[in-house]
Amino acid sequence: MKAAKLLEKGTTLVLALVLASLGWMAAAESLPAWGRLPSVAWEIGVVLGLLTAALVLVSVLALLPQSADDEGGGGGPPGG
Repeated sequence: MKAAKLLEKGTTLVLALVLASLGWMAAAESLPAWGRLPSVAWEIGVVLGLLTAALVLVSVLALLPQSADDEGGGGGPPGG
């Protein structure tokens, strides 16, 4: 497996975790006794860590050169 594909899969996982953390925040606010971490500082740290990791990974993927295999063939504008 290429390193870029592994990086894409890792980025996908982190972005899914970011979405899950948004749902977790909404659920934890609605149900205070459910899903809380030991302190608010931990909760902030987890969410900030996920958001930072997502930002870095997406930025790295955007800066990587795209190979000809990933472009889907044609080379012209879509629909043209």
